[in-house]
Amino acid sequence: MAITTLEKCSDEAVRQANTMRLVDYIRNPRDFWEPGERLSELRQEEYQALPETPFFVGVPREVFESARKSAKVRDVARGRQGLATADDSRFLLSTNDPRVVAAGVATSVNEEEQRDGISIAKSHFVPFAKGEGFGEYWRDPGIVIDWSEDAVAELRRRDSLPSGTPRRPRFQNRDFYFKSGLSYSVVSGGRVSVRLMPEGWIFGHKGSAIFAEELTDERFLSAISTLRSQHTS
Repeated sequence: MAITTLEKCSDEAVRQANTMRLVDYIRNPRDFWEPGERLSELRQEEYQALPETPFFVGVPREVFESARKSAKVRDVARGRQGLATADDSRFLLSTNDPRVVAAGVATSVNEEEQRDGISIAKSHFVPFAKGEGFGEYWRDPGIVIDWSEDAVAELRRRDSLPSGTPRRPRFQNRDFYFKSGLSYSVVSGGRVSVRLMPEGWIFGHKGSAIFAEELTDERFLSAISTLRSQHTS
């Protein structure tokens, strides 16, 4: 429940100095009058200092100040959407599927195979990051994509169809396929679910990924720890 009072003000200095009184987690409307420790105050200039101006309701002042002064994930990495097959039943399989068990999952894919697909005589199923709910730092691949030469050719054929055609895939950010990064679920009921995604994977549009040009192991773990924080949303 939220009660918001808006007042128009053309004076920039007055707007910046305005203090907002925020009450966290009230079940009974009567508690708004005596919120006690649930009440926090935030100057409007502080609120506007953070990207996308989120309300830090119920967060200790020191956490707010740390977030305001800290470097942002976007300063070292960017989130990207991946492949939307538009026909998952045709191209995606569970790792428990008998066809995957028989052929195996590809552990090494060269540049030509990344571009044109893998011979069906080899392990041609590639781990596919598709979200799959909450995961702590790492999740074993549960879904693979058929990256055989025939499957890639079919994806390309469909991709060449006119916009709006049913089952037309989207090869989004293809230059980032098979690169290591961080995968996260687009939809989450709680904290952001970020996991390591090793080299050799393809990522989807529901299991988007974060990439950086140069990240040491230490900075990689720092980035994932920040994104796993309970204050990240």
